[in-house]
Parts: sequence; structure tokens; C-alpha cells
Amino acid sequence: MWLCRLRHAGKQNDIAINELATDSYTQFDVEVSWIPTQLEGFTFSLIARNIGDEEIRNHTSYLKDRLSEPGRNINLTVQYGF
Repeated sequence: MWLCRLRHAGKQNDIAINELATDSYTQFDVEVSWIPTQLEGFTFSLIARNIGDEEIRNHTSYLKDRLSEPGRNINLTVQYGF
């Protein structure tokens, strides 16, 4: 199974009092999952988030001026269900 997600947020400059503007960003995520037939109950997944390593500051976050969202990260997961 393949899953691709592309999210673009425009610059936020129509702001209220005591609020700071936020730059635009584009986030691209990919997830690939594999369920092998010979290993019943197992699922292997490779997940890559924020592949472009964008600096993402969510405009609705109270912490946006102090902390950005996580940068590029890659996860390999193994799940087993019984």
C-alpha cells in the first residue's frame, strides 16, 4: 500500500492584535506498507514525513514562535496482530 500526502499552507498575514505572521510551507509525506503472505499477522511500514525538511510553523499553535514542527523524519515500523 502506498500513501502520499502533500499539504500546502499559505502565508498568514491577516492577523489580530498580539499575533505574528506565519510563513507559507509545503509538507510532503510518504508511507509504504507491506503485508507479507508468508508471515501472517505482520505488517512492515516505512514512513517518511516532511521529506523536504521544511520549517513548519502551524499558525494556530500557541508555541509557533518558539518551536517549529519536526523536520524530516523516517520511521521503520513492524506491527504484529493476533
